[in-house]
Amino acid sequence: KQWYQRRVRGDKVCNEEVYQSIPRASDTVRARRLRLAGHIQRHPELTAHQLLFWEPDRGNRGRGRPRKTFVQQIRDDTGLTSDNEIRELMEDRELWRTDVVARTRKPP
Repeated sequence: KQWYQRRVRGDKVCNEEVYQSIPRASDTVRARRLRLAGHIQRHPELTAHQLLFWEPDRGNRGRGRPRKTFVQQIRDDTGLTSDNEIRELMEDRELWRTDVVARTRKPP
């Protein structure tokens, strides 16, 4: 049996059918990153809470394209530009959870 489709080995299955039921790795990473950020935001006693929206403001810039910071990645994942909007959304656990699921759900 193939574990992902519960099919017998002799059955012919095209790749589209197989990969349709499995979430993309990038969607899984995005969902976990957003869930972690929401968890950190709701727990001010954690050290990471103070660092969640920290962005480096000085220092020598290296050559090439700069790496994305965690905050920039969260902004890209949520589609929001304001840190205050993101914080308010994270504080309401149910609203944040439905938003994360909606943003990471694979389109039909």
